[in-house]
Amino acid sequence: MISFRRDHRVVTLMLFSTVITIALLVFALQARFSVVDISSAKISIPINEGDDVVHSYTHSMYKASVNEQFIIDDSRFHLMNVNTDSIAVLEYFGLNNKDVSHLNLFFDSFTIPSSSVGAHRLKIKGAEIDLGTGEERDGKVSIRIRKTGLIEYLKILIWG
Repeated sequence: MISFRRDHRVVTLMLFSTVITIALLVFALQARFSVVDISSAKISIPINEGDDVVHSYTHSMYKASVNEQFIIDDSRFHLMNVNTDSIAVLEYFGLNNKDVSHLNLFFDSFTIPSSSVGAHRLKIKGAEIDLGTGEERDGKVSIRIRKTGLIEYLKILIWG
């Protein structure tokens, strides 16, 4: 009798562990993770809610430095600030000041003309990526947020 109870407990524990493992695996495989795709660099970078992303460049018309600061919010780019010393650049964008967080400007993606001479760079997760001016297929460099599954996300994390 003692042996039967012990065997029964072991089988119950193994069955319970198997069910939990399968449930966690199904959940993990269905989970979606956000990455930023940069077409010119042909890379994807894993991102989290609240991450800072800064798009830096020289405005081609006014030759002024511009830093567009975004926060990742609900898997979208939320434009918080347009930092520049040029009032003309702010006026060009129709802005009264550098702080634009109250305008609730959200973007799933943004593009830069491939022919731009503004030395565009993207700062994200401690890395600075030269967006380049190489001619893309459609004449622009695309920066977009997309959702991916666990397996692709892990590949990006491990191999870049």
